[in-house]
Amino acid sequence: DTREGPVVIDERCSLTPFTYIAGPFYAAPDCHLDNVRITGGTVLGEGCRVGGEIENSLFGRFSNKHHEGFVGHSLIGNWVNLGALTTTSDLKNNYGEIRLQLPQERFPTRASSFFTLETGKIKFGSILGDCVKTAIGTMLNTGTVVDAGSNIFAGSPSSYVPPLSWGITGHSYRPGRFLEDCEKIFARRKQVVHPTMQELVSLLSHLS
Repeated sequence: DTREGPVVIDERCSLTPFTYIAGPFYAAPDCHLDNVRITGGTVLGEGCRVGGEIENSLFGRFSNKHHEGFVGHSLIGNWVNLGALTTTSDLKNNYGEIRLQLPQERFPTRASSFFTLETGKIKFGSILGDCVKTAIGTMLNTGTVVDAGSNIFAGSPSSYVPPLSWGITGHSYRPGRFLEDCEKIFARRKQVVHPTMQELVSLLSHLS
């Protein structure tokens, strides 16, 4: 549906029956769109696999949202995996302005102080950093920010989740285990973990 903007599908992408796309939309090479409904202006990075419903969101490279669930007005990083029925809320019940709770530090720890960022918007979903994973049925409230490398399960996360979090209880994702998991996940797409990522994980684990 190009009435509101162009629909651009790059090389080696595949679409299954009943996929609906309303522009403006761009899918980078090697994306797979499986019975998905996409509206409101969306960009998919290289190698994304998506299903369910997506509205007005940006996805990085090699991210998966292959099952039912809604992602709207959100920023999704690289190598994110959203479990089945993971859903973002992008509108408060009272139509109020959405505020983000963000850490003061450039490299936050679990003891970081926070500040409130006024978005000036009544529609804003979630920000998920690189390599974030969510369990089946995860519910993300408006303005949720999950920092890089976190694995979310056992309930809904708080408004801000520090990097390399394991679940929602404040435990840390062991850096060695995290990198081992990344190597397995990347290999499925014939990719490798870059040395700079290993250095960043080492830095974040030291701060935590």
